[in-house]
Amino acid sequence: MKPIKTLPVLLLLAAAGLFTNCKKSDKADPNHLVKVEATVYNSGVVAADGCDWTIKVGDVSYHPDNLGNDFKVDAQKVIIDAQIMDQKFICGWSAQLSYLRLNSIVKK
Repeated sequence: MKPIKTLPVLLLLAAAGLFTNCKKSDKADPNHLVKVEATVYNSGVVAADGCDWTIKVGDVSYHPDNLGNDFKVDAQKVIIDAQIMDQKFICGWSAQLSYLRLNSIVKK
């Protein structure tokens, strides 16, 4: 039997250790709302100090940038998968709502 050379074995084990410690973070993205219950509201036209169509999740209202006409029903309960965008929608009396990009939406 040949003896095992320790240096190559140690390097191989060290490299394997580096790769096993690299893993994706288990933390959820706070800007990604996944399967969240929400309500669609018509807050009135922007020209009359409204904020147009909004989606309310909990106590926070958002301005959806891609809400289909099928879901433009005031007080419609929905389940959404959406991304909160950095941009703000300014409306009403200087209200600033975060834009919401809907990945999916279904009526509840």
